[in-house]
Amino acid sequence: RDNAVMMLIKLLAELEVAEIRIAGLDGYSYNAYLNYAVKDMALANKNDIIDAINAGMMEVLKEFSSFVKISFITKKKYLDFDVIG
Repeated sequence: RDNAVMMLIKLLAELEVAEIRIAGLDGYSYNAYLNYAVKDMALANKNDIIDAINAGMMEVLKEFSSFVKISFITKKKYLDFDVIG
């Protein structure tokens, strides 16, 4: 599935905004039911899949951070935001 936040970051980078400030993007938990308000929306329940999704989001964030300043308002849980410039 597509990630709406990643698509929005891509759009904002293409629009050449000066900075993107993000709240609530902290990755996915191994407990799939903690990731969504509606349990039926859980898209993965295996740890290796969750790790792959989180790693993919980090790669996208790293890529776009080379075009636009990305900062985070909320604390991280499952992603390592420190590696993003």
